Amino acid sequence: MLCDAHIHVGQFYDIYTSPEDLSVFLKEIGVDAIAVSSTTTCEENYNKVEKEIESLIKVFGKVTIPILWVTPALLNNETKLIKMLNHVDWKCIKVHPQLCPDEWDASNCNFKKAVELSKELKAPLMIHTGVVRNCHPCQLQPLFSKYPEQSFIMAHGRPIEEAISVMKECPNTYVDTAFMPIPYIAKLIKLGLSNRILWGSDYPIIKFHDPNVNTCLYYNNLIDELKHHITHSDYIKITQTNFLDVFNVIGDLY
Repeated sequence: MLCDAHIHVGQFYDIYTSPEDLSVFLKEIGVDAIAVSSTTTCEENYNKVEKEIESLIKVFGKVTIPILWVTPALLNNETKLIKMLNHVDWKCIKVHPQLCPDEWDASNCNFKKAVELSKELKAPLMIHTGVVRNCHPCQLQPLFSKYPEQSFIMAHGRPIEEAISVMKECPNTYVDTAFMPIPYIAKLIKLGLSNRILWGSDYPIIKFHDPNVNTCLYYNNLIDELKHHITHSDYIKITQTNFLDVFNVIGDLY
């Protein structure tokens, strides 16, 4: 069983990944469950986002955890937000502070709204992390500490030393491995954090960075490398168990 906690459908610059395209890719590399958001959100085209997610649920035919990627514009448009909530059974909320850092701050109203929405849906909140302002794990730590009962996923776990520091202080935090080097994953495990790591591919973003990449070969090699560097029990935690726990998946995947 392989669960992907960070994957996308939709428009990303000049790359479009249709629900059908994504479903074919997932079946080729043997993915059984996904937590998926639509990059079409960047265009604020929410009608298209809805259709992509609904279509993907039908064509993939396996466990699909819909992630509602919220922007400040969506959070502050009650009519559009209610429409989105009524049409799809969202199981996770996502924010990407890098896209509009001036509007995302751990202490501002947009993050508060995102947390309240996550709490309302009883869903984890995924936050893009990185070296851009308001994306650093250390900048987000006050938010994690303020809501100890809320689960937070630090997408990419970047920078890794900050992510590790925050995970030690905030037991309600997780990381996903999207574009995370294998040695970083091994380090997290060595520090006793294997229960809070989610495997994620960040597909199809790799095609943006390398248009000529053989994606199936790339991800199969990545999975094989992970298996080679960690124990089988830790591999199961990262690629299965933690996903089922964080997203509250009930029942048999097969």
